[in-house]
Amino acid sequence: MAIHLTDTTLTLQPGRPLLMKGVAGARIQVMSGCVWITQYGQSRDFVLSAGREIELDLPSPVVMSANTLACVRVELATAAHPAPFWKRLLSWFDPRWGSAASRDLSRHLPGGALR
Repeated sequence: MAIHLTDTTLTLQPGRPLLMKGVAGARIQVMSGCVWITQYGQSRDFVLSAGREIELDLPSPVVMSANTLACVRVELATAAHPAPFWKRLLSWFDPRWGSAASRDLSRHLPGGALR
């Protein structure tokens, strides 16, 4: 089951794993039951009992499951405001306004970085 989350409380049914995407920086707090959390790219899994919490630091998908009925609260981190439209538009044409990677790449292209 895949869903898009906002700050919410979820009930996990036994044997029905939940897939969450785009939850980097989210805090998961187990209200009741016991929850197994797997995050792609993380070297270990986490098993949390009631009263425990974890903050997810990777942008990769997360799978949560429970052996018995469990209740979890998911609090998403506040997202940074995106750059203004004119800056995003400039980044497509001028490496000085783009990402560090595109600026570095432009230094290696013929003609170097735009100054």
